[in-house]
Amino acid sequence: MMSIGDNIESLQTLQEHSSDVTCCDFGGNFYLASGSGDKTVRVWKWSAGEGYVDMSYSPLTGHKYGVTCIRFSPQGTMLATSSIDGSTMLWNVWSGVRIHTFIQVSGGAVRTCRFTPDSTLIVSAGDDGSVCVWDLVHRNLVRTFQQHEGTILSVSFTPDSHYLLTTCTLGVMKVWHASDRSDTSHGDAIACLISVDDAHDLGVVSSDFCPIQELLGENGSLNHRYLLATCGNDHVIKLWHFVVGQYMKHLDKTPCELSIYHTLEGHTSALMCVRFSPGGNYLASSSLDKTVRIWETSGDCVAVLEGHSRYVTCCAFSRDSSLLASGSNDKSVIVWNVGGNLNLESELVKPCSALSHYGNNNAECCELQEQEVMKQAEIDENTVKVLQRLEEHGGVVNTCAFHGSSVIASGSGDKMVRLWVRNEEGRFEESDSSPMEGHRYGINQVEFSPNGELLASCSLDGSTILWDTRSGRRGRPSFQVSGSGVRTCRFSPDGHLLVTAGDDEKAFIWSTRTMEQLMVVEGHNDAIAAAAFSPDSQYLITVCSDGHMKLWCVAPCSEECLLTQEDAHDLGVQSCDFSPIEGTAAKQGSNQRYRYLLATCGNDALVKLWYIAAFPTEVDIIVDCVLWRQLTGHGGNVMCVRFTPITGEILASTATDKTIRLWNVYSGECAHVLENDDSMVTACAFSGDSSLLATGSLDGTLLVWELPQQLVFQTIAATRLRNHSKRLVDWSTEDVKGWLKDLEMMDIAERVRETNLSGEQLLTLSSDEILDMLQIVDDDEKRIQLNLQLYWLRKEDKGIPEVPLDVDIPHEFLCPITHEIMHDPVLCSDGFTYERAAINEWFLSGKFSSPMTNAQLTDTQLTSNTNLKTRICQFLYGESVP
Repeated sequence: MMSIGDNIESLQTLQEHSSDVTCCDFGGNFYLASGSGDKTVRVWKWSAGEGYVDMSYSPLTGHKYGVTCIRFSPQGTMLATSSIDGSTMLWNVWSGVRIHTFIQVSGGAVRTCRFTPDSTLIVSAGDDGSVCVWDLVHRNLVRTFQQHEGTILSVSFTPDSHYLLTTCTLGVMKVWHASDRSDTSHGDAIACLISVDDAHDLGVVSSDFCPIQELLGENGSLNHRYLLATCGNDHVIKLWHFVVGQYMKHLDKTPCELSIYHTLEGHTSALMCVRFSPGGNYLASSSLDKTVRIWETSGDCVAVLEGHSRYVTCCAFSRDSSLLASGSNDKSVIVWNVGGNLNLESELVKPCSALSHYGNNNAECCELQEQEVMKQAEIDENTVKVLQRLEEHGGVVNTCAFHGSSVIASGSGDKMVRLWVRNEEGRFEESDSSPMEGHRYGINQVEFSPNGELLASCSLDGSTILWDTRSGRRGRPSFQVSGSGVRTCRFSPDGHLLVTAGDDEKAFIWSTRTMEQLMVVEGHNDAIAAAAFSPDSQYLITVCSDGHMKLWCVAPCSEECLLTQEDAHDLGVQSCDFSPIEGTAAKQGSNQRYRYLLATCGNDALVKLWYIAAFPTEVDIIVDCVLWRQLTGHGGNVMCVRFTPITGEILASTATDKTIRLWNVYSGECAHVLENDDSMVTACAFSGDSSLLATGSLDGTLLVWELPQQLVFQTIAATRLRNHSKRLVDWSTEDVKGWLKDLEMMDIAERVRETNLSGEQLLTLSSDEILDMLQIVDDDEKRIQLNLQLYWLRKEDKGIPEVPLDVDIPHEFLCPITHEIMHDPVLCSDGFTYERAAINEWFLSGKFSSPMTNAQLTDTQLTSNTNLKTRICQFLYGESVP
């Protein structure tokens, strides 16, 4: 644990700014950044013998007016800067390249910005009391709300990223659910959990949550307790306890309380900033009285730092708490030697050997030759390539579908359904059971059931056939829907339902288990061209050739139309698809309002994205449909649209202009235009892992395209960051099972589901009780091993302890990105080991290359380095349970 030195002295004074220093922050690897009224941001790195020196790209000069706030991302790969000019800019820390600019919706000055601890969101707020929440993956606005009447000067997140605190100049503090991603642009209400008036007389200027949270066992339940520090113009610091209980389903609320725990007095004038140390043991504050004070969280002031000639605007601890930086109106930044044992000659940045991080420690595999690296970087391109051309069909390929990433089905005007299977060399070959013959006229659509056991095909002959994909024979009796052609057939995502629709203007919904007809919906005035189920299998959308679309409830089945969107496309709708991501728009009482993203295309050469909101009440279902985005670029009828599976981040569209377009759903930009010079493109489908795209065309060709992983890297990375930022108390049974699998305890992992063992039980039950639940009785060696892993897991959940500077940490324990000791080491496809959160944030910042070699990565698969993690735990917590 870091301890404050008896005589804290200034280590270095930085005087590069030409105006007052308004903000400062430390990143990983001892990077330091400062912002100023001179419109610039300076980024400094530590150099032994010189101290802090400017990075080669410093200063950053993107802002038009004074800089008000700067923050490094949790893993230190990105830097956020905000300004009076109304913008928040995101920068690559290593290169100084500006990644993105977020513009405040109101256009007003931004006073503060903050990353969520899990690196997936950034919040900006300012003069008009509005808060903007931005998604770092899609770089788009998630929500905005304005419930403060004063200027918001600070925002803070709890260490688990669950809650957001906002404070303003009128002394009001409000707490919100950070995970609530409601879109407020259409009037959805945002619920404030707690609001405190007069938290500080004359306004709340700064706030910070302690990085360490506590779990309290009260009345048989576990409560989260967070420690919050605030300061203002009343000369005092206030410490608050924010306690959150467990969700009470019968009351539809989560009990929470915010109460004053301690008041720290000592400053003689208004305070400007308050920051916790990374270990949560100390608190630093800066003031108009020209001093910086360091406090223990018990309330004792352990140091008063004097050195600035004018008021001190900001302060921040380094990641290891050995340094403290303070910025002032005197235009300087002072770096303080908090630990007391450093000088300008000190090697602060711990050496990190590339060889020690390589997967097999093979020196020959680890030669990082710069010339080869650059050559590889030049070769690797962010391009889409044709992997294979399949030309067995004797007519137009009207439809195609993937199951997983290794099986493709295609249907053609030649009446045939064909199956293609990927071999060990990565090439697709026609299956032994292909072609499948049974239709009398051309095939309009094929679709796999979610489990891949069945394949549905529909035809102009009015029939739909369900095929057994293993044998190629009919898996169910075929059924004649009507005498008219069937244009579409699709399974619900849960696999329980099948919809068929076509020229008779009706849609039929069937049970896939019994093949019983459950309902028939009518109301279209022209042929139904396409249909799609919502990702939760609750709703069905049907679109028709007259340009209208209709929404129906299928769980439970209701033949009453919920919504009719007229003239969705001029000249008719050709295709539709729901994004696989289901979003929750708002919560009212015990009911949930669900929001879905729908893509449609048509003969007007447009692709449209719609938000459909459904709010079930006790009486009926209230539905709303809003056109969110219109994608232009095609020069002919758009025939088919499909989202990427799992993430829904990319949308593919095919058209009669002989092109396929790949769109970034959340930016609206066209990422790629793929040209098929020979023929019009009729259909498309993504593989399960989004690495491949199949397209069918009028000339009877089925093309398989290989997609660059950059298309989905960032969404995958963000999903991983959210999943791996869970506290132990929030672990589900599946999380516990995954933990045991990572420990290679497969046999024990299989018993978890039987016991329904959760993270809360791992925390509250004794080790013996857990071992007995998992039926580890007679195996003493396994009991000792799992008991030790449980001990380490509980220690880890409290946070990695600070390691004294004079302790020699093995190189392989340090992440090559952050140069900090790893909590969750994982092997990447480049053969090196990284901290899981750091490599995922690396992807999130727009980098798709190896941090060690700069070569493009072949995939984003991460594998837990169990052996290394065991050694790190032994180093930090000991080799036995005390």
